Amino acid sequence: MLSVVMVAALAATPQVVIELRPEAGVSASGAQISTYDARLAKAVVGDLLGRGIPAAIVESGTAPEATRLAIRLNHHAIPAEWLKKGHGEAFYGFAMGIGQSNPDTRTTISCTRMIGTALRQAGEIPSLYRSFELPGLDQPLLDPALGIHYFKGDEGLVGRKGAALAVEIGIVSHSGDSERLASPVVVAGLSGAIASGIEECFNPSDEADDADAFVSEDIFDE
Repeated sequence: MLSVVMVAALAATPQVVIELRPEAGVSASGAQISTYDARLAKAVVGDLLGRGIPAAIVESGTAPEATRLAIRLNHHAIPAEWLKKGHGEAFYGFAMGIGQSNPDTRTTISCTRMIGTALRQAGEIPSLYRSFELPGLDQPLLDPALGIHYFKGDEGLVGRKGAALAVEIGIVSHSGDSERLASPVVVAGLSGAIASGIEECFNPSDEADDADAFVSEDIFDE
């Protein structure tokens, strides 16, 4: 176990930052969405520090220039009008996104794939709803197996100095997911998967696939 001094030293110069910009509102179980974000972010940073990877939690868009990877982490609730139409139970699972303007495309793609793979191995289900042709969505789906999308417009991933990606870990409008994602056991599993994906991205094994296998880099030039 890392000492308090070592943890403080690691967090002072983060290679990875978990950026939070919580949605307003509550989950199907009545808990604030921000509570879900803060709980998982704290667990991810703890797991990364335990793996010797300096990490910290920051507000969205405030990652230090020297940061190697910025992850915008959040849980999502679908619009109220969709809930009124009875669609709440149809939306669940995780989604991942990469943005248009990114100076470190290779690291972004590699880390997105590694985290998505680790989440799948942990039993999580990718959500494809962001690719639906609905207002505010219609985002190109890059890898259905890993729930990876190309986020159009300002999704908090533009204007970065280094690699950046988004991880939407679940849709808490879903009654089952809202309870499941609050479980300490589930949070620990999610955190471990995200941290292991980042570690694999930073220190790829010999068996790791080509980071560019699923998407051409020219998508960033659109």
